[in-house]
Amino acid sequence: MSIHAWPPILQGSVPCKVSLISCYASFGDWVISKFTEIIEKERLIGLMNNTKWNALFSELNLIEEMIQYKAHYIDGSMFPDHETSYEFTPELQQIWGNFIAIEYVDVITIIKRDIGKLLEPEIVDVTKAILEICNEHNVKVSVINSGVRVWGYHRHGEILELL
Repeated sequence: MSIHAWPPILQGSVPCKVSLISCYASFGDWVISKFTEIIEKERLIGLMNNTKWNALFSELNLIEEMIQYKAHYIDGSMFPDHETSYEFTPELQQIWGNFIAIEYVDVITIIKRDIGKLLEPEIVDVTKAILEICNEHNVKVSVINSGVRVWGYHRHGEILELL
């Protein structure tokens, strides 16, 4: 079952569709047990905890540039997902919290600013600043084409190229 799927006990009884991630606080033990089940089944190794996630997100939130994010969850789902009209979100608050479910977060550190139709976009690279923040908090990261991947879990048996 996807973390974003309806809990079986609630199907048809709630008028609006809500993901398990957003219901995390409301459902407590049931949701935590589902996450724990996935973690154990997939043999995931935790690289982050709530304290590290909160410290990291607090500092990332202070950066003045419009950084884009995409969260990938331990059940294979992501936010924003494929059904949205945008690939990444600038709203860190949309993925803040419920860290037990985050496998990794992609942080887009190369920002293109349009400055007119006739001029090339201005490129702003905040990769160095993001890496410094991650290093300060001892966060495990790897470099991706468009930025940095912050790891919440490591899959047993896979080799990560961490910085």
